[in-house]
Amino acid sequence: MGPQFIIHKDNLTGIFKDVNVSAVAINSKYGKEEELNKDIKNIISKDTKVELKSFKEVYNKTKKEKQNIELIGYSIVITIATIGILNFINTIITGIISRKKEFGMLKAIGTTDNQLKSLLLKEGFYYLGIACILAGILGNLLGYFLFTLFKKVASYAIYHFPIIQTISMVFIVFIIEYIVVNISINSITKKSIV
Repeated sequence: MGPQFIIHKDNLTGIFKDVNVSAVAINSKYGKEEELNKDIKNIISKDTKVELKSFKEVYNKTKKEKQNIELIGYSIVITIATIGILNFINTIITGIISRKKEFGMLKAIGTTDNQLKSLLLKEGFYYLGIACILAGILGNLLGYFLFTLFKKVASYAIYHFPIIQTISMVFIVFIIEYIVVNISINSITKKSIV
């Protein structure tokens, strides 16, 4: 559709000899939309070439499309997050199991189970802090870049920085770190690690 002009009918026919109207926008008073829709449908019911689209219909269609896009986006994010979390848990457990001898030597010189847990938690939180900062910065930059690409197709899109999602991600990952380290240390300290 080309540029849109608002002009009176008399002026339009004076400027252009052959006028083909492709769309007409009609504004109604508040609360009179349904009545106006019925009247227009009665007028155009005999003409199959004319189509009526109300603001409400277009709004509902756009809202449903937005919900579908959000559903697809969140499904992708949840899938990637699940893979990432499982990989993260596997890395923690593998790191603890592969260092059994090191833990055995520490216990031999008098390190308690609580000190060992504290050491591993601090170490894990340190690495996790670096990872969260990098993931937060790079992930949000990538998200904004993808939004700018999407905005070219969907001009109605508005960017909102995902502060709640970012904080939730950091919180969840730190809780997982705490739980996995505690479970892993409890399971290996029950066995002889010397």
